[in-house]
Amino acid sequence: MRYLITTKEVKSPFLTQWFEPENHFNDEVEMIVYDLIECKFTTDGKTWNDIEIDHL
Repeated sequence: MRYLITTKEVKSPFLTQWFEPENHFNDEVEMIVYDLIECKFTTDGKTWNDIEIDHL
């Protein structure tokens, strides 16, 4: 699975292989989408930010 999605309305995060921000992103539920392949996340469906990696 490529994407991990969390929202304020769904108590459990879920994984999916498909995500298109223009079709699937819902700002009303405070969605955060994590791209586990690219190590990025978005909170607005437009801007992808790097996920920091701990190198300990």
